[in-house]
Amino acid sequence: MAQIAEGQIHWDGNPLFDGRVLALTEIEGWDDLPDVDSGNVSRSSRHGAWAGRSLAQQRTVTATGVVVAGGGLHRLDDHLDRIRRATAVRDDARERPLTARIGGRTLTAYGQVAARSIPGGAAYQAGRPVVSLQWTCADPRRYGRERTAVVKAPVSIAGGLEYPLDYPLDYGAAAAGGAVTVLNAGDAVAHPRIDISGPCDRPRVVNADSGHVMEFAIALTAGDVLTVDCEAGTVLLNGADRFYTLTPRSVPPEAWTVPPGRSAITFRGVPAGPEARLRIGWRDAYM
Repeated sequence: MAQIAEGQIHWDGNPLFDGRVLALTEIEGWDDLPDVDSGNVSRSSRHGAWAGRSLAQQRTVTATGVVVAGGGLHRLDDHLDRIRRATAVRDDARERPLTARIGGRTLTAYGQVAARSIPGGAAYQAGRPVVSLQWTCADPRRYGRERTAVVKAPVSIAGGLEYPLDYPLDYGAAAAGGAVTVLNAGDAVAHPRIDISGPCDRPRVVNADSGHVMEFAIALTAGDVLTVDCEAGTVLLNGADRFYTLTPRSVPPEAWTVPPGRSAITFRGVPAGPEARLRIGWRDAYM
């Protein structure tokens, strides 16, 4: 994540509101809760409604600032041209990073330019025009620290009962590995990326706190990597689609999330070799 100072805003890697050329005076929609669509359904024969899930709409961010750099009107035109180029409408649907440090916290949303206002008048002629920029972010969440965790599948490492029994009994060593605790320090659910490396059969990933399971009817050999993108909802084996391997006990990848706070994640394979492991990557998510 970009290292920026308080009150600065970077757009697609460009330091637009940097405090030296363009100083931020106001930002709206950044730390606000976006409009919420209620899933409530009115009751037909009773007061009130049946409670449903609430979903946040896209985020709209509007930043306003004033050009503070000197150099006369000729130099001012250079500054404004840089802003115009950076906020031009693109010929694609790709969303780009919008990073702001407000209140001591640096977060990144992803969006597209929706509006730009550089009015003329006395302020413009005086070399201190007001600039207003607006972005729409389809995903209303803002993201902080990137986090990863790696866990090996449990393997029995020793012993067990041997017959005929001879007391005192030796039950062998417990399985090692297979669980990890992860932290989402934000206040919204995060959709992780999960990479499962073989060798293992029927890999299963469980969030023990939410009870959500993803299990795959597939055998991974050494060198195979099964990649689950819970944001995009895809399952790929070495780049090829394997969504159909999800078993009936599984939730869709989009429903397998890392909630705010700590979550216990378990990984199993039946069986699993000593090199089988799961790597999970996510970012702290804030609404």
